[in-house]
Amino acid sequence: MADLERKLQQDRASRDAARRLVEADLGILRGEGEKPGIKQRAADGARETSRTLAGQAADVVSAHPLATGGIVALILLLFFRNSVLDLVIHLLEGEDEDEDGDPPLSRHDDDDDDDDEPDAERTGETTRSSRIRRH
Repeated sequence: MADLERKLQQDRASRDAARRLVEADLGILRGEGEKPGIKQRAADGARETSRTLAGQAADVVSAHPLATGGIVALILLLFFRNSVLDLVIHLLEGEDEDEDGDPPLSRHDDDDDDDDEPDAERTGETTRSSRIRRH
């Protein structure tokens, strides 16, 4: 009987030690331990990487201001390309004023269907500005 009790105490001690190990592992996975959890380490790594990239970007901008200005101008031109193209076409065609001295009508103002002349779109005629816009 003494052997059985000694064996039972050893088994209980082994069980308790294994339970403490499992609970410690779960605590680490949940982030309750001393070391930061997986989420915290990923967030810290992303934060550090973004700081490094921002610092490098600031260094490049200060070292190459003309190239940076060109890139910014290119991006703005990309966003406003239709407006810039309309302005260039307007300047190249020289439509500053018509016969009455009034400024020319915009594309949206001359959609009056009152006149007897067919629109260029309906007749298949193309103008210089419509050919440029298609390309």
